[in-house]
Amino acid sequence: MTPRLGSTPPLAIYRVVVALRNWLVRLTRRLVPARVALFEQLTGVWQTEMIYAVTRLGIADLLAAGPKRADELAAAAGANADSLGRVLRALAAVGIFARDRDGRFRLNRLAETLRADSPESMRDLVLFGGSSHSMAAWCRFLDVVKSGKNGYQLEHGRPLFDYFAEHPEEGAIFNGAMVCLTRLEAPALARGYDWSRFASLCDVGGGRGTLLASILSLHPKLRGVLFDDERVVAQADELLASWGVADRCTRAGGSFFREIPSGCDAYLFKDILHDWDDAHALDILRVCRRAMKPGARLLIAEMLIVDDGAFHPAKLLDLEMMDATHDGRQRSREDFERLFKLSDFRLSRIVALPAPTSLVEAEAI
Repeated sequence: MTPRLGSTPPLAIYRVVVALRNWLVRLTRRLVPARVALFEQLTGVWQTEMIYAVTRLGIADLLAAGPKRADELAAAAGANADSLGRVLRALAAVGIFARDRDGRFRLNRLAETLRADSPESMRDLVLFGGSSHSMAAWCRFLDVVKSGKNGYQLEHGRPLFDYFAEHPEEGAIFNGAMVCLTRLEAPALARGYDWSRFASLCDVGGGRGTLLASILSLHPKLRGVLFDDERVVAQADELLASWGVADRCTRAGGSFFREIPSGCDAYLFKDILHDWDDAHALDILRVCRRAMKPGARLLIAEMLIVDDGAFHPAKLLDLEMMDATHDGRQRSREDFERLFKLSDFRLSRIVALPAPTSLVEAEAI
């Protein structure tokens, strides 16, 4: 079955919904005592690990055929019935899974996203976020703040990507987690920008091609180049074929620190530069610039930092970058302007999308 690209709300409606949601969260916290509000914030890690546990056990998949009792689920999953029942009771109380009057548990809208075979699956993202290696790195966060080193270096003796090179099964889960995030943002990125102005587009670090396939599916005259590690792009054929775009997409393997396919009209980087410090980010940009013709466009899809007091998920993601990556960070408009000046690019504009992510457009000069 050919995948379908989800719809996106108009930008104005998206902004209203986000503003309303943030206002309701602030209002809720103001209506309860400060100690209660803080306690609720502290339980976040508990919920992460509860969701991780039931996802690792495959509980959502076991419920796909219909409601079941905790003891039935425990027998099928190899878990303790009492412990699993208590976890599911707590998750149902916070809106993940539902509990019927007869005590059986069933899937609801959020629990459906934990199924491995769901089109909306977030399973791999949960398995990465709640994993022992990720949580162990976060347990070193005080040392991260004090030392300026990242949590993976402090806890595991190596940065995130080096850790995955030594633990390929965990690396595969991480790659799947990135696919989850791309599926989440692909409709806004594919529909929120006029890709038809280009004849060719190179998705740098594009993984298995989820985003590029989404864009190509909307623009039948556009040709694509999917560029990533050779082992990753080797897994892209089935996905590209399922979208019906395999004949318009070239696969190329390599490292963006050494060479990027040349001659495309536009180059897309989604959540690549935020993994790296400024020195490495500049190396990547300069390699990309050598591959580009003057006037070609660079598109960077990332959550932008705005240095104000308002909530934005970029400010939280920035800390994940600080804890896990090679001194990576979420950047501001000013940060990108500075990097562009040092790599022969000129900032053209920032395109707002109906998503937390923005598109930073620059021109090769």
